[in-house]
Amino acid sequence: MKDLSGLPPACIVAVEFDPCPDEAVAYAQNLLAAEVPVELHVFPGAYDLAF
Repeated sequence: MKDLSGLPPACIVAVEFDPCPDEAVAYAQNLLAAEVPVELHVFPGAYDLAF
């Protein structure tokens, strides 16, 4: 894994029917492990209308 420390604070939004919701949560966890402030919002039952 790359060094994520020093990245700016992040806001990550994941929806249940997104092509990669697990990856979004894992990325948020990796940022937290690097002590980067993260705001994670997960919306169960929601669709990502961008795809």
